[in-house]
Amino acid sequence: METLYHILLWGGLVTLVCFAIAIGAYLIDPKIFGRDLGWDEAHQNVKGGVLTGVGLLLASIFIMVYAASCYEYIEGGVGFGKALWISYLIFQVFNWADFFILDWLIYMKIKPAFMRPEHLPVADNLSRHFKDSVKGLFIGIFPAQISTAIWVLLRT
Repeated sequence: METLYHILLWGGLVTLVCFAIAIGAYLIDPKIFGRDLGWDEAHQNVKGGVLTGVGLLLASIFIMVYAASCYEYIEGGVGFGKALWISYLIFQVFNWADFFILDWLIYMKIKPAFMRPEHLPVADNLSRHFKDSVKGLFIGIFPAQISTAIWVLLRT
C-alpha cells in the first residue's frame, strides 16, 4: 500500500510541474495548443507545441528518475522491472490527471477567465481527449523506459 502512496505522490508532482509548464506555455502563446482547440494548421504554433512537449517530457522523465532513486533508497533495493513499473504508473497518474483535471474539469466545466472563448475547446473534443488518454496507456511505456534506463545508468 505504501508503494501506491508513493506513486500517487510522485505522479501528483509530475502533474503539477507539467500543468505549470502547460499553463505558462498557454499564457505565452495560446496557439501552441491549436490542435487541442480544433484550429486549422494556419492558426497553430507547431514549433512552440513541440518545444512545450519536449519540456513536458524532460520534466516528467527527470521526476520519474528521481522517484525511482528515492524509492530504491526507501526500499533498500529495486530491480529494473519494479523501477519500470513504478515509472509507468507515475506517468499514468499524470496521464489521467491531465484528462480529468485539465481537459474535463478546467476546460469543460470551469472555463477559466484567462481563456478567451475562442480558445476553449468545444464539447465534442472531450471524446478526442479521452482517446488520447487511452493512447497514453501505450505511449507511457516510452518515458517510463527512458527514465528507468537513465536511473540504471546513474545508479551504477
